[in-house]
Amino acid sequence: MILCSIFWFKRIVVLLLALTTYENVLGQAWMPSYNFRKKISIDKSMIQGGVNLLEFSVLIELEDRDLKQPTGCVYQGQNTELDISFASVLQPDIPIHFQLDAYDPLKGKLMCWVRIKELIASGNPGVNELYLYYGSTQRHNPLSAESRATWGNDYQNVWHINPDIPPASSRSANQSSNNDMIGDSGVSVANFQEGKIGAGLWFNGSTTSMHAAPDTNSNVYVTLWLKLHEIGREQVILANDTLGVGFRITIDAEGYIVLSSDFIRKSTMALTAGTWYYVGVMYNRQQKEIYINGVYRGGDAIVNLRMKNIGRYSIGKSKQDDRYFNGMIDELRTLRVIRRKEWLSAEYRNQLNPTAFISVSAQEINPIQTPLVDEFTGGYGTNNWDDEGNWSSGTIPVPYANITIKAGRELRIPAGTSLIVNSLILEPGSRLLLGTDLEVNCKTEIGSSSSIILDEGVRVVFKNDVVNDGAILLNENAGALIFAGDQSLLTFSGSGICAVSRLEVNLNSGTALLQAKLKVSKQVELIKGTLNANGNLTMLATGATDYAVLMPIQNINAANIIGNVTVQQFIDGDFLAPSTARNWWLLSSPVYQSLAEPKLYNLNAIQQSMFVTGTGGINNGFDLSPNNNSTIYTHDQSLPGSLSQKYAGIASMGTNLLMGKGFYVFSRGSRTEPNAYVHQIQTTPFSNPKPYLINYSGKLFTGELKVVLRNRDTGGEGDGYNLLGNPYASTLLWGNLQKVNMSPFLWVFDPKNNAYRVTDDPAYLIHSGAGFFVKVNSGNSTGELTFTEQAKSGAVVSGFSRILSSVNKETDLVRYDRKTRIKITLNKESLSDDYILTLHPSGSNEINDADAAKIGEGHLSISGLATNGNKLSIDERAIDTGRKIIKLFVKGWTTGTYTFKFNAVFNNQEKLTLIDHYLDVHYPIAAGESTHHFSINTAVGASYGKERFSLLLEPIKINEPINGLSDSPFLFYPNPVNELIYLKAVNQSWKNLKVIIRNISAEQVWRNDLAVLEPGIPVQLSCSQLIKGIYILQLIDQKSNKIIASFKILKN
Repeated sequence: MILCSIFWFKRIVVLLLALTTYENVLGQAWMPSYNFRKKISIDKSMIQGGVNLLEFSVLIELEDRDLKQPTGCVYQGQNTELDISFASVLQPDIPIHFQLDAYDPLKGKLMCWVRIKELIASGNPGVNELYLYYGSTQRHNPLSAESRATWGNDYQNVWHINPDIPPASSRSANQSSNNDMIGDSGVSVANFQEGKIGAGLWFNGSTTSMHAAPDTNSNVYVTLWLKLHEIGREQVILANDTLGVGFRITIDAEGYIVLSSDFIRKSTMALTAGTWYYVGVMYNRQQKEIYINGVYRGGDAIVNLRMKNIGRYSIGKSKQDDRYFNGMIDELRTLRVIRRKEWLSAEYRNQLNPTAFISVSAQEINPIQTPLVDEFTGGYGTNNWDDEGNWSSGTIPVPYANITIKAGRELRIPAGTSLIVNSLILEPGSRLLLGTDLEVNCKTEIGSSSSIILDEGVRVVFKNDVVNDGAILLNENAGALIFAGDQSLLTFSGSGICAVSRLEVNLNSGTALLQAKLKVSKQVELIKGTLNANGNLTMLATGATDYAVLMPIQNINAANIIGNVTVQQFIDGDFLAPSTARNWWLLSSPVYQSLAEPKLYNLNAIQQSMFVTGTGGINNGFDLSPNNNSTIYTHDQSLPGSLSQKYAGIASMGTNLLMGKGFYVFSRGSRTEPNAYVHQIQTTPFSNPKPYLINYSGKLFTGELKVVLRNRDTGGEGDGYNLLGNPYASTLLWGNLQKVNMSPFLWVFDPKNNAYRVTDDPAYLIHSGAGFFVKVNSGNSTGELTFTEQAKSGAVVSGFSRILSSVNKETDLVRYDRKTRIKITLNKESLSDDYILTLHPSGSNEINDADAAKIGEGHLSISGLATNGNKLSIDERAIDTGRKIIKLFVKGWTTGTYTFKFNAVFNNQEKLTLIDHYLDVHYPIAAGESTHHFSINTAVGASYGKERFSLLLEPIKINEPINGLSDSPFLFYPNPVNELIYLKAVNQSWKNLKVIIRNISAEQVWRNDLAVLEPGIPVQLSCSQLIKGIYILQLIDQKSNKIIASFKILKN
C-alpha cells in the first residue's frame, strides 16, 4: 500500500506548496522517488551520562495528520510495505536501516525502530537529526534483510510481540522464521492485546505460555517490558534451564525479580501489580546485574561462574510446567553483548515516552514530484494488465497501487488471483474489463462514457467513496458489488448508471450512502453496517418469480437499511384463452411509509400502475369510472358468510393498511398503455392486459412481525380465514413461519385459472408482494403468525432432524407415522389444479381442520367430495382395513382431452384404482408418478362433474410370512390379522424372548413372553383384544434387553 499525504489528493494544493517551499529545499539532497519528508530531532538531554551510544536502535513514534490515509483507503491491519524511508540529515539522500513496528492509517500513527550510527549524548557537540520520507512508489518490507539489519550483530533475538502468524506466533524481528516465538496450546490471537509498544502478550497465570528456539550463547543479556497482574506467588518470566544448566528469570511472591542459575540473585526493588517496568538482566562469567527502568537494582561480581545454555526458551512458564506468569510482556530481546546503565537508561526513556524523545518539523515537499500513479496507456498495443509495456512505469503495478486508465483505453484484468488497488481512476471513454475480483481501498472515479464490466461471478469491493459518471455493469446472473471497510461514511455518487446482480454491505460500523441510482436484479445482502438507500436503490423485477430480494439479516442489531427503496413487482399478462389477465390478484406491499408504529403502507403505487375505482369515485381519490365499483378490497373475518363474502372495499385511496396484511385488487392492466382508459374502462371489449410493473416506494421492513389472526368461530363456511401479505422484499418459506392455532394450509389466488389454490407444502415460496389466506383452527377465537428473518428463503434455520437408527429399532416407529399421500394434478394446456388425498391413523372421514376446503372452481377444477358433498382440495381420511371409495369432482372449460398426473406414496400397503364411471373402466395406479388421459364433452354432463371419477383404495392382504423392517431371523403371518398371529424363527433357536405390540404412538398395548422359539416351528399368539388399526410388533432379547426384530401389522 502507498502512504500518500492528504495533500497528494489535492494536486493543485501540492503544486502551490511546492512553489512556496522551493527555495527552502532547492539545492538540498533529497532521497529519490519520495515526494515528502519531515525532519525528526532527538532530544540530547534524554541521553544521560555523557556517553555517545553507537548503533542505537531508537523508537520513533509519531501521530501526524500528514501521515493519515484518507478514511478507509487501506486495510487497517496492514502494517507491511509502507512507502516510507529514513535518512540522516547529514546524508539526506542515503537510506539508513529501519523497521516498521505498527501503523494506524486512520490516525496517521507510525511506530518504527531506526538504527542510529551514533546517538549523541548531552554535553557533546553535534545533533541527532533524521529525515522521515514518504509518498513514493517504493515500499518498505519490515521483514526484509535490510529491515532486520536494524538490529545488528549485537542482538541475538528481537521480538516485537505482534500477532504476526495466526493463531499465536510472533515473528523474530532480526532472525529467520526458525527463531519465531511460538504460542503453546493455551495461547490464541486473543492473548495479543495492547502492550507497552504496539501489541503485547497477555499471560493468564495458569495455561498460557510461549516458546522459542534455544540460544546457545554462553552469556545471557535480556531486556523486556513487563506488567504484573498479581503478586503473592512465584511466577516465571523467562527460562531455559535444562539438564542442570541454564537460567530462570522469575518474580517471587513479594514482587522481587530473581535471577537463578548456579547462584541466585534478587533485585533490591519490588515490583507492584498494574505498572509497566523496563527490566534488564545481565549475566556472564564475572557478574550478575539486574536493572529496573534503567537503574541498577541488584547483583554482584562472581568469578568463574559456570555458563552454559542448551535448552529452548520458555516464556511465561517454568520448564517444569508448574509456575506460570500472570501479566503482560512486550518487546523481549536477548543480546550477545552486555548493556550498561547509560544504554539501558536511554532505552527506558525512549520507550517509556517516545513522543517526548523527539520533535518533528513541518512537512517539506520535493520540488521534483514523483508520480504515485500507475497509468495504463496501452503502449504495448494490447489491453492486457500483465503486459509491462502497457504501463507508464514499464512495470506491472504491485498490490495497493494507484491505478489510472487513460482516456479511451481498455484494460483487461484476466482471471486469477484477486487484485487489490489503493485507488482507481477511469478517465473519460476508458473501459475496465474484470475477469477477477477487485478490491479498491481508496476513492474510485469513473469518468463520463467510461465503464467497469465484470465477468460471470466476479466481485468488486469498494472501501471508500465512488464517483460514477460512467457505468458499472455486473453480470446479471452472478457477481457482486460490495461496500466494505472501516470508514464511518462511504458515498456512492455521480451521474452514471449502475446495474448489478448483487449488492452487499459489509461495513464494520459505518454507513454506505447512495447519492446516485443503483439497480439490483438478484440480491441485496446486509452483513454489517448501514445502507442508506436515500431513494436511489431500485430492486428490479423481470418476471413473476425473477426479482431482487433482501436476503435474511443474520444479526439485525449489526446491519440495517434506511431511506426509501423502490421495489418492483411483476404483474403477469398476455394470458391465453380462456384466461385473461384482466382479473383479481392477491397482493401486499413490500415497503411501508409510516414514520411511527404500527408500520403502515399506502396504496399509491397501485394507483400509479393501474386504474383503481371505488365508491364515491374521484371524491374519494379513485379514478373516474362509469359505475364506481370497488376494485381494491381488504378482508374482514368478523363478517358473516363465506370467504368471498367477507371482502370489504376500501373507503378511499387514503386508506393505509398494516404491514403483514394483504389486499385483493382487480387489475385492468397498466394505466400507462396507449389509450388505456378507453380500452380498460370506457369501451368494450376490454383489452387482455400485457405484463407490467408496480413500483412500490418506501422503507424496507426488517426484523420480526407478529400478526394476530381472528376467527368468528361459528361453524360458518368462511370462519377462520385471514388475508395476510408478505411484509418483506424477500421470498418466504411457508414452513419456516411461526404459527399458533393455525391450520397447515395456505390459500393463494391463481388469476390464470381464476380460482384459489391451496398447499400444505412447507417448501412453498411466498414471493415478495404476495397476498395469501391462512386459517385459524376451529375452537380458537385467535391465532398468530410470526414473520422472522429466519423464515426467509436462504436463511440458516436452527432445528433438529429425527434420525432413524439401524441399531435401536425403537426409532423405526416414526416411519409408521407417515401418511399415505396421493396427489392428483388436473392439466390442460397452461392450466392446472391439484387435489391431495392423505390417509392417516388419526385421520377422519368427516371434515375437520386437517382438511382444506376447495374455494372456487375456475376454468378447470379437481377436488374430493366429503360425505356431506363439500369439496376439498386437501382431504385427510382415516386408515382402515376395508375398501374405501372417494368420489372426485372434475371440471373443464371446453370439450377436449385432459390429463391426470398421479404422484402416489403408499405407506400402509394399499392398492389404488381410478374408476371411470362414464366409461365403466378401472385403471390401477402404481406408486410414484403416472399419468392418465381422458376426454370431457361439455355437452354431456356425465363426462365431468361429481359422477365421472372415483378413487378405490383397498388394503393388500398378505397371507405368506413376511420379513420385518430389515433382514430378520423371524417370520410372522398373516397380515392383516384377525384373531391369531403366527411367529417362527428362520435358522436358529431363540430363548427368553419378549413379544411386545405397540400402537403408533409407541404405547405398549400387548405383551407375551416366549421361553423358546425353534426354527421352522410356528408359535400361535392371540391378539383378539386389539382394536382395528396399525401396530408395531417387537421381539426383544430379554438378556440384552435389545430389540432384535420389528414388524408392522394391520389389525382388522
